[in-house]
Amino acid sequence: VAANGDVPLAVEISASHCAQYITQRTWQASPGDKASSEPKGARKAKAVSLSTGSASSQAPGPVASLQDDPVLKHLIDGADTFFIGSSYGRRDGDGDARHGADASNRCGSPGFVRVTGHDTLTFDNYNGNQMYSTLGNITKDPRVGLTFFDWESGEALQISGIAAIDFAPEQQQGGGERVLQVVTVRVDSVRRVPGALPGTWKQSQSRPLVISKKVDESEGVTSFYLKAPALDPRPLAPFISGQHMPVLIKGLNRSYSLSGNPGDDTYRISVKNIGQVSSALHKLQEGDEVTCFPPAGSFGPAALDARSEVDAVVLVAAGVGITPMVSMAYDATRPTAVIHAVKNGKQWPFRAEFRKISAAAPKTMKLRAFLSRPEKKDLAVANAAAHDWEIAARRVRAEDLLQVAKDLGATKPMFCFCGPLPFSAPLMAALEEAGIPAANIKSESFG
Repeated sequence: VAANGDVPLAVEISASHCAQYITQRTWQASPGDKASSEPKGARKAKAVSLSTGSASSQAPGPVASLQDDPVLKHLIDGADTFFIGSSYGRRDGDGDARHGADASNRCGSPGFVRVTGHDTLTFDNYNGNQMYSTLGNITKDPRVGLTFFDWESGEALQISGIAAIDFAPEQQQGGGERVLQVVTVRVDSVRRVPGALPGTWKQSQSRPLVISKKVDESEGVTSFYLKAPALDPRPLAPFISGQHMPVLIKGLNRSYSLSGNPGDDTYRISVKNIGQVSSALHKLQEGDEVTCFPPAGSFGPAALDARSEVDAVVLVAAGVGITPMVSMAYDATRPTAVIHAVKNGKQWPFRAEFRKISAAAPKTMKLRAFLSRPEKKDLAVANAAAHDWEIAARRVRAEDLLQVAKDLGATKPMFCFCGPLPFSAPLMAALEEAGIPAANIKSESFG
């Protein structure tokens, strides 16, 4: 701990998060904003007596009542985002390598986190949060810290407490979402930090877009082409390859990768028919409208600095995880390889489109497919001489990725992964063990 109270932290792992529950906000500097002359840590947190809501300079005692403070209850109950810290600390004689602290976000529709007692709050855990270490940490050390923000005033609410997990909740649906676990936190302290957020954070504005075309790409995967409606013909905001677009369907927020050419005047999202929101989207017809938010995110070679020494890109995807890679392939400016792991030919979207992209690419583009459960006709194709895709009837291995990078002539390749974490994580770890710098391994996970 520094003399001024700062606690420096080193980030060892920065993991991607499934974007489907995130509420998109844009930041703007407030009028008159200027760099603060205060040293780091100079903003003082105010302890709050929850029974009265009054501020105190003393450390807070036991929580009197979250339910009786309307400001705190409104902020928590109305939150669509909060941040949680947890840890798995090392003890004497403990050689477990999984020690450390985890800081991550939790998002959902208002009500997914809520005050449930005088000194308790509860939040629902959804599928997209499974890549975090939070729940595992809590089973080892139940102490947690939570931070909520008032996006209008910039005030932060810091809460500490003891967490308990219900791994088999009776209520399986929360706000329309499937609830996997429910976490209850017994709060022991609350602090308010005024001015913790600079500027203003406004929720991004949505607009309705029209489905101009639907195309079946493979078994269960359909592409939706979206354009501006006749009554609002403003041009669509440009997007960068690798970005996703949040959509709102039946009051639920989901984010889907943009799979089209960044140079097109329409958006394209390609969606697998799985889950209640995706299924609802699949039922829509050409001419129907979809509420969409601006494209967001930063993933893939388009995010590289102009001075980057990366000399080739290997795009690695499993199943429908190929969607952002289509956009990246259209935008390729370096030698590129596309590695697609699928079960069989029926579940292989964009095969023909990648062939056309590769043929027109300004740089070398190699196409490799790995079929884990091929059918007989797939095996016939795999054994035939192919001028486009090279096909193997097995699972992809790290050696395959290293070899294709070598085939591209790369000395400093970049690897981009998109797919379920059980697919990506072992391959990414193997690449690091083979000497690929972690900074050159990027991932976007789902599930």
